[in-house]
Amino acid sequence: MHLILIVWNGLKTRFGPKAQAQTLLLIGSVWVLAPCDFISRAFAQAPPRPALDTSVDTAQPRAGVRLIVQETRLAGFMYAQAPLVFAQIQPGDELKLQAEPDNPHDPGAVRVWWRGHPLGYVPKRHNRSLAWALLRGERLRAQVTQVQMHPNPAMRLWFEVFIE
Repeated sequence: MHLILIVWNGLKTRFGPKAQAQTLLLIGSVWVLAPCDFISRAFAQAPPRPALDTSVDTAQPRAGVRLIVQETRLAGFMYAQAPLVFAQIQPGDELKLQAEPDNPHDPGAVRVWWRGHPLGYVPKRHNRSLAWALLRGERLRAQVTQVQMHPNPAMRLWFEVFIE
C-alpha cells in the first residue's frame, strides 16, 4: 500500500488505506489525478535521468510564471451585480478575491469582484483553501477565462485563480 502526503501552502492531504491512493501529475498544461501504482510503475520503467541543476536565483521571481490553483465558475450570478455589468466583462479581465470569514452562510466564503462591482462568490465546494490562503496573506490573483450567454446563469462566467 502507498501512502502519499501532499503539501500545498501548508495544507496536507493524505491518501491512505481508506482512500484510493492518488497523486497529481502535470502533463503538458493539464493536471491529471493518477493512481499511485501507475506512478510507481512509470518511475520504475523510466530510464535514469541526468542530474538537474537545482540552483535557483530567489532574489527576483521569474516574470510570467504562475501556478494555477483552480478554474471554476462564478456562483451567485443572479444575486449580486453581475447581471448589471455582464456585457462589459471580457476574458482576460482581472478579478479581485475577498475572503469573508464572518459570512453567516459560509465561513469559507470568497467574494469575487470586478472593477469595484461584487459579482458573486467562488462556489462553496471550491472556496475553503482559497479563503484559508487569502486570510494568511497569500497573493492570489484571478482572471476571467470564459464569458458566455448561457441559459443557466451559473455557467455564464468562468475564471482561474493563480499564484504568481
